[in-house]
Amino acid sequence: MSDANELLDQYTITPEWVTESNKEEQESRLIPKGTFDGQITGYTTKVNDKVGSPFYGHPVARITAELFSVEGSQRLYFFSASPHRAQMSDGRDYEESRNFRKLAEASETVGEKASIVLQTAQKMRLSFKITLSPAKGDYPARNWTDNIKAAV
Repeated sequence: MSDANELLDQYTITPEWVTESNKEEQESRLIPKGTFDGQITGYTTKVNDKVGSPFYGHPVARITAELFSVEGSQRLYFFSASPHRAQMSDGRDYEESRNFRKLAEASETVGEKASIVLQTAQKMRLSFKITLSPAKGDYPARNWTDNIKAAV
């Protein structure tokens, strides 16, 4: 056995190191709270297959947007949107439903087919209000889309 292989056997990658590193990587990708102009660069759609999800059996679009001037640089932002209206017990729309409604409002495509909403919104400059929720218990810190409007 070579010296390098013997040396490798002296190391163990601990679960704590992996968990800590993954958390740091995830937090470094978060967008700071703020409102940023940007443009949708692409999206994929799928039928949600998660049993128990309010979107089970309904289409959900995973959208990629390029945000301009986030701390002096361009950043990619990913969010989901669904034309299916799902509401929480307090009557508020789930984020995915709200995002789709906001895209329709911003692109002036209310009343159009959902595919037209996405295609039209992709051709526009939009303003994204991004919120940053801190880590809480077992839940990691995350971004969420608070509002989407047509950019001025």
